[in-house]
Amino acid sequence: MWHRWAGRVGRTLFAVAVLNFLAFFAHSQVVGGSAFNGKRVDGRYYVGNKGKYTEVSERQWQTMRAHEVSVFVTHTLGLFAGVALLTYADRGRRR
Repeated sequence: MWHRWAGRVGRTLFAVAVLNFLAFFAHSQVVGGSAFNGKRVDGRYYVGNKGKYTEVSERQWQTMRAHEVSVFVTHTLGLFAGVALLTYADRGRRR
């Protein structure tokens, strides 16, 4: 039973990581770049992409920044915890 649960949770974490990355990619394309590559100058906010900057509102910049942080979190969970749980579930099926 625990192995089945671990497999479901592992697949879910992995799927969330992939979907969140795809959403981040689409979001950055629509906005024109990422806050990580952007800058704040004199109260103005810019997202950056390959050295090109696009001015955005403070709210858009903060939303993009939060989305970037969430990608780091979901990738860590999806790749490490997800793969660990999937490995654990696979061992249980082999028995």
